[in-house]
Formats: sequence, C-alpha cells, structure tokens
Amino acid sequence: MRQARLLIPLLLLATVLVDRVAVLEAAAEPRFGAPSLFSMAILSLPMSQVCLLAAWAALGSRTPAPWRAVGLVIPLAVWSKVTASLVGASAAPAPETMASQWTFFLLLEALAAVGLLGIARAAGLRAIGAPYPAEAEAAASSRPFQFSLRYLFGWLTAAAIVLAGLGYTFSLTHLALEARTLREMATLATVNVGVLLVALYATLGTRRRLLRWLVALVAIALAAAAAMPPRRLVLDVPGGVILVGCTAAWIVASLAVVRAAGYRLAWRKRPSPGPSPGRAGG
Repeated sequence: MRQARLLIPLLLLATVLVDRVAVLEAAAEPRFGAPSLFSMAILSLPMSQVCLLAAWAALGSRTPAPWRAVGLVIPLAVWSKVTASLVGASAAPAPETMASQWTFFLLLEALAAVGLLGIARAAGLRAIGAPYPAEAEAAASSRPFQFSLRYLFGWLTAAAIVLAGLGYTFSLTHLALEARTLREMATLATVNVGVLLVALYATLGTRRRLLRWLVALVAIALAAAAAMPPRRLVLDVPGGVILVGCTAAWIVASLAVVRAAGYRLAWRKRPSPGPSPGRAGG
C-alpha cells in the first residue's frame, strides 16, 4: 500500500514534466493559439489541472484547508500568465488583457467546482484511501470545529498568498469582456466542471462500474457537443469537441492514477441516534 501511495508524488512529477515540455513546444510554435489539434491539447492542460486541483481543495482532508486554497490558486495564476504569454504572441489582445481573461476564466471554473463539490462534501461525500476505514472516517469527520490562533494565522497567511497570486495576473482595468466572450467562458467552465464531476463518479466510484462509465461517456459527449467555440478544425470536427475531449482525457488519466493509489469516493453514513434516556431507563 505504501508503494501505491507513491503514485501520487509520481503523478505530480509527471504533470510538471508534461507541462514543461508542452510549454516549450508551444513557445516554439509561431502560430500557437490558432485553431489546431496541437493548440487545443495544450490549452486543455490548465483547464483540466485547475479542475483536479479544485476537486482536491474541496474533498481533501490531510492538508489544511488554507493551504489547499493556496495550492489551487498559485498554479492557476502561473498557468494564466504562461498561457497569456503563449497565446498573446499571436493574438490581438495584449498579454496583460489575456492574463486577466485567463485568470477570470480559470477562477470561474475553480469556484464552480469547489462550490458544487463543497456542497457534496457537506452532504457526506468523502475521498478516502485504503483500507477505507469507514468508522474512523465518520468519527474524524464528525469532530466539532476547533478554532485556534494557529488556524487563524494559517488562513491569514494563505489569504495573503492567494491575493498576491491573483494580483500578479489579474487586473480589472485589463479585463475587457464582451457579452459573447463572457457567455463562452461561462459555457466552457460549466462544461469542464461537468466533465470533472462525471469523471470523479466514473473513476473513483465503487459500485456499478459499467453504468458509471456509460453515464460518463454519454455526459462527456453531450458536454463536448455544447462546448464553445464552434470553429471547425481537423477532420471537420468542431474545436470545442476537441478541447473538451482533451480536457476529459487529462482528467480521467490523472484520476485513474489516483484510483490506483487506493483512493475512492464514499458517502459518510450518519450515525444512527441512540436510544433516548427515557427508553433506556425502561
């Protein structure tokens, strides 16, 4: 089991290496950002990774919540800056405007994912690792919230880091969004979050494997059909389909490694109420 847990650090290392190679290849492409399979595959990296980090921020338990927020926002800000520098070289908007737009879009995607998964967590959804100690998980999750100065300082420090990271890439003065652009951003963010949810269900679920994957494939196909932009690329396939397909592939591949490391999704059972004192006394 310890060897399986090493898969998570290896996944992080492989992700960093893939990102580095992808950025170097994109920087060498003079027309990066133009509609192409290569551009869509690279642009799907920040979208998929922000979705995965949002799932970790919402469902994680071993890392304190303030540092999960930092772990979500800092890669988001870095990706916004890097993507803006790559796309801005061949696009009309200035790099500052492009960085603000990418930060806004990825932040919209992250907040939607964290919000929905946070509701699921409040309802009892947990990401647990082998040997799946259901009783211990229920007991740990039912502990009362304890406020401390250490916790307060942690949130204050995390908030300062988060604001600094967002301030590095985001500026309202450079955020120029038309109604059509905002609508496309909202549509794509919704589609990506939907892909994340069905991928989590299909990959980390514990029952009805065939049904899980059938539902996931149908949902991803419908999401890809609704994706923007509708510009057509290779083989007369709409660009949104390729973008969503690449995003789904990155998410599913990463979650498959997480599953191999022993993690599953489970609903925490609420403890049944014990007998009342009156009944106990007879």
